[in-house]
Amino acid sequence: MAIVYSAKDTIKGWFIGNYDKTVLNTWKFEVAVKHYKKDDYEQKHFHLKAIEATIIISGSVLINGEQFNADDIILIDPGEAIDFKCLTDVITSVVKVPSEKNDKFLTTVDTKYKICTSCGLKKVHEAFNFKDKKTGRRDSICNKCYKKVQHEHYLLHRDEIIEKNREYALEHKEQTAAARNTEEAKTRRKQSRNGALATKLYSKKYYEENKEEIIKKSIIAKKEKLKTDPIAKIKHAIGCAIRKVLDKKGESFLPHLEYTADQFKEYIESLFEPWMKWENWGVYNRDTWNDNDNSTWTWNLDHIKPQSHFKYESMDDPEFKKCWALSNLRPYSAKQNILDGNRKNNKSLGIEPIK
Repeated sequence: MAIVYSAKDTIKGWFIGNYDKTVLNTWKFEVAVKHYKKDDYEQKHFHLKAIEATIIISGSVLINGEQFNADDIILIDPGEAIDFKCLTDVITSVVKVPSEKNDKFLTTVDTKYKICTSCGLKKVHEAFNFKDKKTGRRDSICNKCYKKVQHEHYLLHRDEIIEKNREYALEHKEQTAAARNTEEAKTRRKQSRNGALATKLYSKKYYEENKEEIIKKSIIAKKEKLKTDPIAKIKHAIGCAIRKVLDKKGESFLPHLEYTADQFKEYIESLFEPWMKWENWGVYNRDTWNDNDNSTWTWNLDHIKPQSHFKYESMDDPEFKKCWALSNLRPYSAKQNILDGNRKNNKSLGIEPIK
């Protein structure tokens, strides 16, 4: 049975995050549902590391003098200072990424601000890296924009950077080896391994204790995905058909074909008749089929030249590639396929249930 918690046991409504009293303890993000009374006020403050997203579930608030109402979503960057006043009783849901302890700072009359020349937002000085610590000068772009610029520079000069790093590693091989052999470095590696091992053991124990429930949820999730995701349907249906012939489990068929799942999807869609869509890809059911109502019709993935005409024992066989070439596949009326006698016992592909 699911474990039920009470919001009264949380710290100011924070039920996920890097806190003591949470449903899920994690440093990656934190989530809260917060209740305020009319005229409640939060002093101007900022976060240096976390990005904060707030949705107003009900009520109206003033944030930095601007009014926001129910269903409004406000995204606050690191270093962006805000105050918060409730015009009515208010309920909000807040998400912060990451969940960083001691990352909330109140502003004072001495707080200094800069406008980032990249994003244009007004942020506290601490949100900008030092350009010169002696004089106190800071960069013209905020830390967040600086990281973005760094990432773009890396993508643009990736090969050159990798080569420079490789050369540096070779030139400083002895110094690096010496640094790795210090007691401090050994201790850090040991702590890291212990932490990874503890996580692995906990995950294994949790799976063993909840195996049936996990498998059940996985099957339900996969079935739901098949209903809404054409790419998942394609991989599942073709994979099942190929495994029936080759009896090979676990090996993906995509690397052995000359097209991707997305290219397959685009090609089949280009052959659709007006009534065809991915939602009605399936098997023929005479109890539900109505010739006068195309909303009851289904279609199969059909081989123009039947599968039975191809002889192959592996996915590397040229005959396999010919059988599953795009030029040999088409969407075809499920009922017409039955009437054609499945064209000499060639089985077309509907969506098969997950075993």
